[in-house]
Amino acid sequence: GVARYPVGICPVMDPASGKYFTFKDVGADIWRELGEPVEVSALCGKLAAGYDASEARITAGVLRFLESLLRVGLIRLV
Repeated sequence: GVARYPVGICPVMDPASGKYFTFKDVGADIWRELGEPVEVSALCGKLAAGYDASEARITAGVLRFLESLLRVGLIRLV
């Protein structure tokens, strides 16, 4: 059957390494937006519209998350 995950949870497998990652809440929202190339500023603006936090705080968190994805090879810069 098909696995079902709670709302706000996004499981991801890296096919190159076989490692699994689980993103929750904002991390899951960010991951879902990365299906197509996106500018960081546009991504942060979209998240700022949906969360009760300053754009500066959102931007800092997004940058930390994207840097961690980049380090493990789940994303690349284009």
